[in-house]
This record gives sequence, structure tokens and C-alpha cells, in this order.
Amino acid sequence: MGEALRLLRIFNGYKSAELAKKSWNYHRAMCQNWKMGKKQPTIEVLDKYAKVFEMKKSTLMLFAESLEDEEIKN
Repeated sequence: MGEALRLLRIFNGYKSAELAKKSWNYHRAMCQNWKMGKKQPTIEVLDKYAKVFEMKKSTLMLFAESLEDEEIKN
């Protein structure tokens, strides 16, 4: 999930600290944990990402799953 969120953030022109602070006041370290796969974001966090990126939460989750499937193949 972390890689999907990172790619969406970059595609939409946000820096991690900017998005974390501006959107939800999450600490940058929490976003780093998601990116590194140490922790998974909650459903509430995924809802917020989906709203910011103007997509359904299910689309976000399918995108993350497809990235994970590609990593397994390689």
C-alpha cells in the first residue's frame, strides 16, 4: 500500500511532508512507515487519500494490489 500512496502522491505533485501536514496533520514519520511497509494505513487514512486524489477507495486498493502483484512477479 505504501508504494501505491507514494506513486499517487508524486503523480499529483505533493511532497510527503506537505501532504501529511496539509491534509491530515499526520507526522512525516508515520507516512515514512507506510512507505517502507512497516505499518499499514488505516481505512480512515485511505478514505482521506482517496478524497484528495479524487478516486474511490476501492480503486486505490486495487492499484496497490496490482503493484504488489507486479513486485511478486519480478
